[in-house]
Amino acid sequence: MEKLIEALYLYVLDHQMNMIDTRIKDTPFKPQPEELYRNWEGTNNRFCKEYIEKYNIPTYGKEKLNFYYEYNLNRKKINEELGRGYFVPKMYFFRKKTDGKIIRAITWPDNAPILVPEVDYILVYRSFGKPKEGIITFETLKERFGQFLSDFSISNCEIFPAENEKKTQPLFYLMKFDGISNDSIERIPADKIVDEGE
Repeated sequence: MEKLIEALYLYVLDHQMNMIDTRIKDTPFKPQPEELYRNWEGTNNRFCKEYIEKYNIPTYGKEKLNFYYEYNLNRKKINEELGRGYFVPKMYFFRKKTDGKIIRAITWPDNAPILVPEVDYILVYRSFGKPKEGIITFETLKERFGQFLSDFSISNCEIFPAENEKKTQPLFYLMKFDGISNDSIERIPADKIVDEGE
């Protein structure tokens, strides 16, 4: 567009700018390089923020959102490469009922050899032992099982190798959970969350 404006020496009537500054309403102007883009981006960000606040739409960091989508998109392919002996969990979004904070979580059943993406919570399920299900934080996982985790080829992911499964069985089935109630969080679909922006 800038090349066309420059080549034809055009003036622009920018209705988005009119919404920001009524003084320039119906006043065509010769935009500087990238000025239109900056104006439109600024206007869109402003109205998005107002819409998000008005309707209480959940927001999350852009990099973490991208990681969520890329990880889940490639999850089956990763599982095929690792083989049937490994569990590659789906990543989910939850919202804390206390403060509305959005968190990411995975499930870990029965001490299975698992690919562990960086999340906030791990929902643990056990076939025996009491209690049979509970929640630990990512920090607790690293503290208790960190020595059994290995680096993985995908950034922000570690792997719990199959050869460590027997070593960690007592630790897994006897470990105490972090006291976070399942009722304190609620699942939230990823398509209901937007980038928190600047």
